[in-house]
Amino acid sequence: MRTIVVTLLLTVAATAWADRREERRARALFKEATRLLKSGDAAAAVELYQEAYETLPNAKILLNMGAALQELGRQSEAAATFERYLTHAEADPARRDEIQAVLAEIDRRIGKLRVEVDVTDARVAVDGVPLGESSAPLSRRVEPGSHTVTAERAGGSRTTVTVVVSAGEERTVALQLQARETTPTSAQFVVGGAEVVRSEDAPVLSVAGQPEAVVRERLDHDGQVGLVVRGETETRTRSGGAAAGLSLGIGRLFEIAALALLHRTTGARATVSLFPWPDGRWKPFLRAGVPVFFAQRTMMGAHGATGLLVEWSRHVGFYADGGIEHFPQVDGSKTAVVFGLGAQARVF
Repeated sequence: MRTIVVTLLLTVAATAWADRREERRARALFKEATRLLKSGDAAAAVELYQEAYETLPNAKILLNMGAALQELGRQSEAAATFERYLTHAEADPARRDEIQAVLAEIDRRIGKLRVEVDVTDARVAVDGVPLGESSAPLSRRVEPGSHTVTAERAGGSRTTVTVVVSAGEERTVALQLQARETTPTSAQFVVGGAEVVRSEDAPVLSVAGQPEAVVRERLDHDGQVGLVVRGETETRTRSGGAAAGLSLGIGRLFEIAALALLHRTTGARATVSLFPWPDGRWKPFLRAGVPVFFAQRTMMGAHGATGLLVEWSRHVGFYADGGIEHFPQVDGSKTAVVFGLGAQARVF
């Protein structure tokens, strides 16, 4: 019995000593990495931060590693590192809002890939780096530019697609491997290339006898700032005019806008639009707003309209609408029917 107790004590002591040794090593690596980062050698700092974290997975190491990756311009890796910090058990709750703000800023400068595969046992990789198995949709932040997505089943079919992702854009790549198990194949499809076959809503990229890949461009306005110009005519004064202003996408379904109105009298209009189907190229919408005109007196009214927006791309659209404006303070006819045609250019 005494021998067993002594053995247990020695084992606990050896484990504690080993833990302290690993902690000292991690601290030394962290200190040297921080020195390198401050001296401008961010690449070497990242390697040491990684080694320190593998030695001792402390949440603070992830913050410094993310900062070093940002210094190198590796924004997508920095974002992934900051996300690891937020999910770490030792993450400081007081810094959560700060880190989320950093992530939001990074996301404006990089893109996202979402990969869907029609089978659940395929191995998926982006640019040769494993992303995971296809039992559920997979996603990864990526730098703007061209990226290669591959899905492969063990002993089965294989398909590869190359897509171009812009800053602030999220792309969905749907890879089809079902019922193509007879001969492992590989094909590369280039968006915009000569052999691409496109459909209206989802470009279908295919080569005869090869697996197919469907690339869906993200078309909602979430987080996008836009420039809006439009011409319009209204029945109350039987006149026309122009409008120009800015818009901002709020979530996937809503967009707010503020326009300057150049009619017989100048004015302004603030609106909010609802897009029930945000992902289509043809988007019906509903809009409500408040128009104000500045004549001999300020006249405020109510605006309601419906229309159709046609997306040329995620960043350019054209629309037509019709609606009603009501001005209770106006003498005579208080209601006007308004028709408009416009264009919108969006960034981010």
